[in-house]
Amino acid sequence: LNALDQYIPEMGMPQLQEPFPQSINQLTVGIHGFGAIGGGYIAQVLSHWDGFTRPQRILASTRNRLYLESVNSFGSYSIRYGQSSYDERIENLTVIDADNEQHMLEMYMHSSLIALCLPEQAIASEARTIAKGLLARFMSQDTQQHEPITFLIILNKVCAKYLVLKNIREALLEITDEDIAEHILSEHYFCDTVVNRMVAKLSDQALYRQLNIKHRLFKQYQSDLNEEAIELSDETALTEKQEQQMTDCLSDMRGQFQAGQFLQNMDLILFHSETDMPIYVENRSPILSKMRQMILVEQISDIQIIKNRLWNGCHAMTAWYASMHGHDMIGIALADAKIKKYVEQLVEEVKLGLANIVPNQAKELDRMAESFLHSCRSAYKDTCERVARDPLRKLSFNERVFGSLENHIQQQLPYQKIVQGAIYGYVYALKQLEIEELEIVQHIRKNIEMMDINTSQKKAVLDMLYQGIQAELHDDTFSYDLNENQAKSALV
Repeated sequence: LNALDQYIPEMGMPQLQEPFPQSINQLTVGIHGFGAIGGGYIAQVLSHWDGFTRPQRILASTRNRLYLESVNSFGSYSIRYGQSSYDERIENLTVIDADNEQHMLEMYMHSSLIALCLPEQAIASEARTIAKGLLARFMSQDTQQHEPITFLIILNKVCAKYLVLKNIREALLEITDEDIAEHILSEHYFCDTVVNRMVAKLSDQALYRQLNIKHRLFKQYQSDLNEEAIELSDETALTEKQEQQMTDCLSDMRGQFQAGQFLQNMDLILFHSETDMPIYVENRSPILSKMRQMILVEQISDIQIIKNRLWNGCHAMTAWYASMHGHDMIGIALADAKIKKYVEQLVEEVKLGLANIVPNQAKELDRMAESFLHSCRSAYKDTCERVARDPLRKLSFNERVFGSLENHIQQQLPYQKIVQGAIYGYVYALKQLEIEELEIVQHIRKNIEMMDINTSQKKAVLDMLYQGIQAELHDDTFSYDLNENQAKSALV
């Protein structure tokens, strides 16, 4: 296949309903983290592969026992695209237990490509497993296992690769010496990525209900199957006893075979997904050159900053605003004319600042802005509670909201909608999460103080935030006149 590969053309981006290649290649690939993005998006990317072949085996790790047993029992699962009324079946995928060290080591020993689909807070603990897998591969006598792994780092963070490599290096140094650790890290390809597809996985309760329904259908099918009699030809020269024995054997085999077929033909919906196909990947590995869904870029940081501020920032601010108006789902909130107008104005304002930071990405900026709005309008399974979570982290200095705010102030660009979004985030923290007023005031002062803007600009932003929060709360008791000791602690 490697020899043939240089003579075949590169296929373009697939359409959503385009089938996966029927031919399989010799590769095993892994997904470290079978969550919403791992199972609801990356599995599709790996299944399309280069359009000519697909991997012979996809391994995906999870600690969710229900997901593990369900996928392995059905032999497949489906991703539902509500916008297109289409269910896409993912096959050739085996889910492994993330707590089973032997299975995890085997995934790292045999995979040519591994997608790290882990939340930021899990990186430190999972780095130990990654380090053990890389060391086992390094120590292996199998020459095929000495080929480099291509890592796709699927982490919703600017400079994600730095964080991942830092934790893997520290984990390697706990189990081997520095020279070997550096050699191991240098022989693999670590590629930053940007994903701009929204995916939601089914809750355990929703999956439980779905499995109960399918189990009842399965039992009904078995009941109907057992009522059928098998007719044997009169020309058989069997005794009556042999005939009865053969009838029982065939009935049993046919019943089990057809029941298995029935189970595999039954759709198991695990994820609800938006339809955006491309994934942006840092161009650092030869194996990626013909992957159909990948847009390879030299400066992935440009795309990361667009994603962080345009998608992540606007998404969070939309959820905070929608929650204040009693909406549970992003898609339903966008049907509210007031919210729709705010979101569209917010996106245009954020785009204005990004156009000056990444002037060479104007085409991608427009495409991602339109894709974001399109996704939000139809995100009927995307809960505001999920998107709005952890508001104080998202309102930190240089993060998705205040990063845009600082940039706009520096460039003397409009920033009223961004400030509004920050106000909605703080009000959400106060009302929905019941975070103390003092903690909110300390957070505001600390993070505005860190901005690279002058004193009068800082004061103006502080006043806008405080007064805006008071107005949204309809309560003048929200106090931001801290005494000297409180003010000092707020800046520590």
